Amino acid sequence: MAQMAPFVTLGAAPPGMPAGPPLRSRPTRSWPSDPGSMSHPQHNRVDLAPQIERFAALWSLPAIAETASVRFSTRLRRAWGRANLDRRTVTLAAVLEDDPSLLESVLCHELAHIAAYILVGRSERSHGVTWQRLVTEAGYRPSPRLSDGAAAHPAQRTRRHYLHRCPVCGFSRRAGKPMTTWRCADCVAAGLEGDLVITEEQRAGE
Repeated sequence: MAQMAPFVTLGAAPPGMPAGPPLRSRPTRSWPSDPGSMSHPQHNRVDLAPQIERFAALWSLPAIAETASVRFSTRLRRAWGRANLDRRTVTLAAVLEDDPSLLESVLCHELAHIAAYILVGRSERSHGVTWQRLVTEAGYRPSPRLSDGAAAHPAQRTRRHYLHRCPVCGFSRRAGKPMTTWRCADCVAAGLEGDLVITEEQRAGE
């Protein structure tokens, strides 16, 4: 057709789309407060006790080995790791279990935050002088982006789009969810059904 018109919506708004299945994450693991949660039938146990004890000895902070706990989470997607200073807990991205060298670097990075907090409280910035000294003493480069320069984005979120296309005139429009009541205005005006073909699209990193 020479000119394309926008879609029209017929009838009432469609009922809400049924929610998809909940995200499933690997069971949380803690050391040493909950050793029973560290095992999983499909994954080998990652014992971080030796590394934690080594960093505690290097920094002369036995409290790190005695009170700090570490867990893995598949929900951590925009950073390799995070530290809760008050609770002395470290959360690591689950993908690190497959990269032992990077895992130890990130563990050092996060434990150094807790160690710096024990030594100087909140009197310095997150990656301040004390934190940098601790990471250096452990043999790593004190960089917020980790010693290997990797960006702290182990995984990208995938956003879904839905293409609504008229098979008769070719007019199309995208939406964030399937709009089953949309029709092609030109085809409806011409006495046709105006039904649209809906196709799901996935775009990473948006």
